[in-house]
Amino acid sequence: MDYEKLFSRLNEKLKENNLNLVIICVGGFLMQYYDLKATEDVDAFYEGDEKIENLIHEVGEEFGANLENESWLNNNVVNNADNKKPPLEICKTIYHFSNLEVKAPPLEYILGLKLIANRDKDQADIGKIINYLDEKDAFALIDKLHTMKLDVDSSNLLAGFGEAYGDDWLEEYFINNADKVRKYLR
Repeated sequence: MDYEKLFSRLNEKLKENNLNLVIICVGGFLMQYYDLKATEDVDAFYEGDEKIENLIHEVGEEFGANLENESWLNNNVVNNADNKKPPLEICKTIYHFSNLEVKAPPLEYILGLKLIANRDKDQADIGKIINYLDEKDAFALIDKLHTMKLDVDSSNLLAGFGEAYGDDWLEEYFINNADKVRKYLR
């Protein structure tokens, strides 16, 4: 799916209706944006009213992008308490149009959300993100996530490092960082 085309068309419709919209994307779309996995929809935080929702749906119909029960772009993430809206100041603009700005938090933030959700289906994604970031220091990453106000379980993150680099790597990491391991896993 070419989401840039969908966003561009949504911008045209917003402009025709003299509306502006800022969205902060999360979830699978960002995994696709970084070529880590494909997705069928865009989960985002945004302030939408009936008119905006209708425009989003129209764009989806035009491109055949809507899913059976929801539009291609939706803000259903606000309905899950585990999904914290990323602070605007940590987000970067990934698409900027005249009436639409599409923002995204750093990939580390998405990692933190997946760690907090702690779903079985997220384990592979957690490993992919760690690998993509080429992160080798679990405890520096924990500290970074904490500065983003994400309270992640250290053991879940360490399991993600095992997913990313294998059990032998993780065992060596534990041996080489025994003091830190004791501190963080109390």
